[in-house]
Amino acid sequence: MIVRESFLSHGIESLVTFNPICIHRDTQLDELLERLYSTGFHHWPVIDNEKRLIGIVSDQDIVRAAAEREAASTNFQVPRDSLQISIADIMQTHLVTIDAQETGQTALARFLESGYHSLPVTQGENLVGMITTSDFIREFAYSQHPAKDVAVSQIYDRLPHLIDSETTLDNMRIELLSHHAKYCLVTQGEYTLGVLSERDLRRQKCREIAQTLYHEKPAQVTRAIELIRPNHHVPSNTTLGDVAQWMNEAQANVVMVCSRDLLQNGVISQEHLLQYVANYEQNAST
Repeated sequence: MIVRESFLSHGIESLVTFNPICIHRDTQLDELLERLYSTGFHHWPVIDNEKRLIGIVSDQDIVRAAAEREAASTNFQVPRDSLQISIADIMQTHLVTIDAQETGQTALARFLESGYHSLPVTQGENLVGMITTSDFIREFAYSQHPAKDVAVSQIYDRLPHLIDSETTLDNMRIELLSHHAKYCLVTQGEYTLGVLSERDLRRQKCREIAQTLYHEKPAQVTRAIELIRPNHHVPSNTTLGDVAQWMNEAQANVVMVCSRDLLQNGVISQEHLLQYVANYEQNAST
């Protein structure tokens, strides 16, 4: 059966955040850390004086630069304030963009191919907006797409990486990186407590760096059990539509899936859901 009037067959106007907050290449790292701490944004397009897109900075770039500066300040006993870093030094210049005239289907394919969670929307060389995977989740949740009735049990990851609840934030980030994992289930003995994503860990690290810088608080040791949100779970018979709506309302990018026998708890992510929707439409149109 062909999927008719899918939200992905339309333009991306309803998905885009127009006129996003932008920064310039001479913006300093400290200023961006302050903005990140106060706004909660995690992707910052960099434009020139003509509003042309010249780069983008993610929270991952910010964490890496701030951590390297802190290490240099400590190792060489140099005041942090004397180690100024401009955005031009850390921004990504090899950009993946989405044209403002493209369809939702084309834009979603661009996300799935690139692995990014936020992309600039351009018109010519000029930036006009930003679009994220969360925007697709929201649109799917409130659409009439046939895939909304599919049970999450058909697509969730039953063998996610496991991390002990006492593992520290820095060790969790290292462990996920070494296992090429994007998320993990947090366990305590034989019990599964919740789920954390690599993005959750990165954002927590950003908050801690900003707190250290602006509130002069000593670096704290954060453990996995302190970061999980216990209500981030759904039973395995939940539909994809309900999962998407829950992700949208809770601003979650991963959810723990609880099997009936509690022996095969797993994870469903935004990427799992969106890849399934893309495959569903491709199969339905052939």
